[in-house]
Amino acid sequence: MTLNTFMKAVKEKLDLREIVEYTGVKLPNWRGKKQILIRCPFHDDTNPSLTLYHDHYYCFGCRTFGDHLTWLQKYQGLSFNEAIKVLSKLSGVPYPSEFERRKVSKSLDLPTIRDIVEKAHAKLLELFEDYTLEHWFIDRGFARNEEEAISFVKKYRLGVWLDRDNFPEFYGHLIIPYFNENGEIIWFNARNLTGVGSKYRNAGGSTHVFNTIAKDHALEKGFLLIVEGELDCISVLESMGDSFPTVAIPGSGLSENIKKFLREIASNDIDILILMDPDDAGRRHAQKIKEIVREVRGRTIEVCLLTPDGKAWRLDVNDALKTFGKTGLEQMINYVLEQINPVGDVWFITRALSSVLEERQSRPVYPTGFQELDNVLGGGYTEGLHIIGGITKAGKTSLALKIAIHNALERRPVLYFTYEMSKFELWSRIISTIMSDVYYSSLKKGLISLNELKKRPNWNEIEKIAEYLKILEGDEGMINPTLKTWTVDEIEIEARRVKAKVGLAPLIVIDYLQRMPVREELQKKDIRERIDSLVTGLQTQVARGVGCPVIVLSSVSRAGYKTPESPEARLAVFKESGGIEYTGYTVILLYTLSKDSAEKIGIGIESHSLVAIDVLKNRENGETRTLIYEFDYKTNDWFYRDVSPDLLKTIGGII
Repeated sequence: MTLNTFMKAVKEKLDLREIVEYTGVKLPNWRGKKQILIRCPFHDDTNPSLTLYHDHYYCFGCRTFGDHLTWLQKYQGLSFNEAIKVLSKLSGVPYPSEFERRKVSKSLDLPTIRDIVEKAHAKLLELFEDYTLEHWFIDRGFARNEEEAISFVKKYRLGVWLDRDNFPEFYGHLIIPYFNENGEIIWFNARNLTGVGSKYRNAGGSTHVFNTIAKDHALEKGFLLIVEGELDCISVLESMGDSFPTVAIPGSGLSENIKKFLREIASNDIDILILMDPDDAGRRHAQKIKEIVREVRGRTIEVCLLTPDGKAWRLDVNDALKTFGKTGLEQMINYVLEQINPVGDVWFITRALSSVLEERQSRPVYPTGFQELDNVLGGGYTEGLHIIGGITKAGKTSLALKIAIHNALERRPVLYFTYEMSKFELWSRIISTIMSDVYYSSLKKGLISLNELKKRPNWNEIEKIAEYLKILEGDEGMINPTLKTWTVDEIEIEARRVKAKVGLAPLIVIDYLQRMPVREELQKKDIRERIDSLVTGLQTQVARGVGCPVIVLSSVSRAGYKTPESPEARLAVFKESGGIEYTGYTVILLYTLSKDSAEKIGIGIESHSLVAIDVLKNRENGETRTLIYEFDYKTNDWFYRDVSPDLLKTIGGII
């Protein structure tokens, strides 16, 4: 008995809605009805959007699709064979042994590809005769009724594969065919509608460009728009017309077919507009495309979608079609074309500026927790690169930890990348900061147990900090090859992941800059080039790219500011390590005052240090100032000492 024969027999014995009730879902009276509508259990469904038929289900909210077998797999989490056994038991249809699922085909030949496309297309048209399948296409923005949905399916020869005996890996997938410039089927991609298994499968072999006929239109119009998915490309074509030069290059890697296509386009003096999905994968995919085009000195322009009212669009192209319709997406694509105007910034002033201003109003501020320093910084740290420099033992790490603790307690996410001290050492410092009677040295020596710490009344504060502060050992990959080495690229990915999960760009702390790893090609360069590369990457990829405040701790030589006579001279101590002082939005220099200097301004030093927090550069509001703090290194406590600027002048070098 084949699987198809078994499933056909099961469906003759059992209505799908009996299976749904068997799994514990309460249904309204469905006997004698062709279909019923219920709330979908596979997404947060406030209005009923899942349609149950006698032999299959479809949700026009999350677009999941399937039958008796996939319901048991998806809803109850059963394996394929477990679900088969349940169906056999409930229906009374025997099976000789456990079905062996056919292995996924690695690569299909051309006749097989074309056969699958044609059979899937015929099956989808056949289903329209019995079921209301137009909802999927209406929900996607491609049609308004059944007639338009059928016309759309025929235009792009879309299909659905429902044969479990032949190529079961494509079961329940929407088959999207690819054509060459002569209109012949050459490949297909398959989008999973069941929600069981991977989202996409394809015909195997070398991947292709979707809608290659756009090459001729690109040569005529002088530009080509590249989007990520086939449905995004179709959305553009449906809004702008079939002759609009757009292609899709799915993010499954760039095959030789795709590279050849890109090089040919780029060699013909054509502007290549890249409009990828606004997520991590989309950005990485765009970068790969740019690298190929750059090989032949072609031109790429990364563009973005703006809504009809000028706001940044955060979803993909097809989502824009669903939301604003064909006319709305047409307007959004026309905004894209305005972005490539080679002269002037009319597009930015008339379209993008409104969105930028709106974002600036709502950008997060991360206070330092030092009231006097926050006053100078205009409330705290905002998006951008911020430098804290100083010699060893000047208090950089202690200051950074205080800032991290303050924000974590305020439920703001913090990622602390340490390239010198271990996670254990830094958490020991944090614990000793919160628990004044627990010394850092005692923790380092293991003289106190975790149970003893948990008994203390402020242990809950440590747990609160741990909810929002994550310490990552930046060079752990050098110690253990199975772990990560936290490069700029890896930090960007992690920051985007946290932002997506929490809804807020994390505060990033780099401790410290000179020990960060660089790309292989930069490892043999001098320190200035390595540092320049790091600060540029942290600024563009993480600070501006993700929207994070990035605090970078940087070492400077003792000789560099032994006698700093002016703010300019003190700022110049960073020069030996690259262009830090130019890149940073704010630059702070930490240094300790001698006993003589402290006495001149009327402060006695006993067991504590007197530290100058010297704000040398402040792009936010332009204010610069030197603040004096008494620092207890044993407890990591900082106490502000109010010293007037005139009094500071008496010790020289602090202005």
